[in-house]
Amino acid sequence: MRFRERVVLITGGASGIGLAAAKLFAQEGASVVLADINQAAGEAALSQVQESGAPARFVSVDITNAASVAAMVETTLAEFGRIDSLFHSAGIFEPGRLTDVDERHWDRQININLKGTFLVLKGVIPVMVAHGGGSIVTTASTAGLTAFPDNPVYIASKAGVLMLSKALARDYGEQSVRINVICPGPVDSPMLMQALAKSSDAAQARQMLEDRTLLKRLATPEEIARVVLFLASDDASYVNGEHILIDAGKLTMNK
Repeated sequence: MRFRERVVLITGGASGIGLAAAKLFAQEGASVVLADINQAAGEAALSQVQESGAPARFVSVDITNAASVAAMVETTLAEFGRIDSLFHSAGIFEPGRLTDVDERHWDRQININLKGTFLVLKGVIPVMVAHGGGSIVTTASTAGLTAFPDNPVYIASKAGVLMLSKALARDYGEQSVRINVICPGPVDSPMLMQALAKSSDAAQARQMLEDRTLLKRLATPEEIARVVLFLASDDASYVNGEHILIDAGKLTMNK
């Protein structure tokens, strides 16, 4: 059990990749704190994580609010005393062409995806430094590395997450805080399904995404979560400031 006697904080832990990671961390012996803005979904997710027998609790958080993030960190410390690993999974995906969206659309995605990453890492990194180090995994996207049609705001937010994470890996590596970034391709998750449901033909839109991957299918949340566990674990003790593509070759080989 790679995470026995370790404390893992997961934002966006109520569903999708965050929940899949929470279950795997718990199975590996971690004490898990699930944080999410959706309290009902978070409490339901908590019961699933607790099935492994690992200590776990849910904390409601708005990652765009500094006071809410500080309360999340304080609650985690009060419950478990430290934070050994952070998986920052919280984020949103709202596609739209630049000329079709308004300022509120920009503010919402930038605030949740980019400002939220800034606030969560700002809250957690000092805790890790004070306890001798830790591991952080943030969530960008293949869209943070290359431009896809009709998603300029999402792309901008995820490119920001990618470079913010790399900058902080440089700044805090000497204090034994490792920071790495996952860049998933299309994942069969509630977030993507909600976005596809807004299209004129959700089934066709999904098929197009699948066809663009070399494996001709979407990733499962568990496939992404297993990479997160590796990056957070001692198996990746010399991996820092890296971004890991998890896209079936979609970005690197299928341009």
